Amino acid sequence: MPPEDVAELAQSTGTIIYMISTQQAETEPVSTAVFERMSKATGGKAYFAKNWQDEKQAFASIRDDLANLYTISYYPAANPNHGWRAINVKLVGKNLQKYHIRTRAGYRVLQTAQNQSVLEQAQVKQNQP
Repeated sequence: MPPEDVAELAQSTGTIIYMISTQQAETEPVSTAVFERMSKATGGKAYFAKNWQDEKQAFASIRDDLANLYTISYYPAANPNHGWRAINVKLVGKNLQKYHIRTRAGYRVLQTAQNQSVLEQAQVKQNQP
């Protein structure tokens, strides 16, 4: 499966991808770019470990991320776009500038049978006089 398909599937299901790679992968620019792009697209992060100590630190960082993970929910306005939806999360206020957040850039609407049925019904209604 191509990396873009993996990232799209992860976005559709809300899965965060963390990647820990070896020093060899970091020396290959294509792999590095793919790892960074896939992990960033899902709200995760890519790590490039040169030794076992770096690997240990990467796993500890991921553990800390997952221990401090928060979910924000909202109900979007009606939107005919059933594909990619961009979101932007910002901390507002002087006291919050000391914090760092990492979010994904958006999400894909998961097409379920129920969603598909609602979409088809809406299209039928639009086509009726």
